[in-house]
Amino acid sequence: MSTVLFFILGVPGVIFAGKEFADPVFSDWLSPGPGQILLGDAGRLHDVDNAIEKLLLGSLVNKVEGVLLAVATFGIFLSPFSTNLCQFLTCALVPIQAWYYLLNIVYLPLTGAIEGAIISLIVGVALQGLCLWRLSSGFMMKAPTSSKLILNLYILYGMLSVAMAGLMIYRAPEFKDEIEFLAYLREYFWTVNGMVWTAGEDAPDGFKDYLDKLIAESGNGTGIE
Repeated sequence: MSTVLFFILGVPGVIFAGKEFADPVFSDWLSPGPGQILLGDAGRLHDVDNAIEKLLLGSLVNKVEGVLLAVATFGIFLSPFSTNLCQFLTCALVPIQAWYYLLNIVYLPLTGAIEGAIISLIVGVALQGLCLWRLSSGFMMKAPTSSKLILNLYILYGMLSVAMAGLMIYRAPEFKDEIEFLAYLREYFWTVNGMVWTAGEDAPDGFKDYLDKLIAESGNGTGIE
């Protein structure tokens, strides 16, 4: 049963890893077209979503995220096997993906994606809970030393995630305009224009006119210049 849940919750990490590495090409290849929350035209959000790079002080943040998600997904595919090594790698690697989702409960609300943060919280907690369940349901008895190492890894993952969350919150005021711009762009793409973004354009279809209207109505009080 836990293996089925691992795959249901964890395999989407393959998609996110592909998006981190190769969007918008990956999303267009996997499922081209408008009207999709993650794939198709939505892949073009990747090129403008650089707020996390600024918040975490690195231009390679997305590539690092892609590597970590790929490593965690490797652990998902090992979950059906009962050998001690496979169980160790599953319990040690899958929580990387869990904490990736949990870190997003800080980042996504900053950029206006509250619903995404709720989903990330549910999936992150579920994946980490599955790993603890798998660890306590037999592996801890068979390999107590390795189990202690895994528990220490969980503490390390949590500490690193809390540190990165704190850094994002600390630096968010410095990049207030960029974050607000991304929030407006996402809101427009997801709720106004039907998730249509023509290839080669630097914004969703009709976004510039929409932004000009917002600025005019607010007297440039949106934080966007």
